[in-house]
Amino acid sequence: MVEVIVIVLLAGWLASLTLDPAFRFLGAPVVIGIVGMYMGSWLWDVTGWAGGPTVADLEIAPLLAGTLAVSGFLKLVGLGVVGSSR
Repeated sequence: MVEVIVIVLLAGWLASLTLDPAFRFLGAPVVIGIVGMYMGSWLWDVTGWAGGPTVADLEIAPLLAGTLAVSGFLKLVGLGVVGSSR
């Protein structure tokens, strides 16, 4: 269980550093990682793609894709909020 938490935290942290979402709050990488884990797993189940390498029975490719998607969505929402206030 600890391995999964660490991997989810690292994936969320990596996605938040890469795309720099506009929303900053305590625990944002954890939330991005957890939601990204579920979103990526759902996407991979729907499409039937191979998950790639696993660590502690957690597929890495869906996790990274999901965290990047969640972080990108938060970035777009942040840009929309800033753009509408001008």
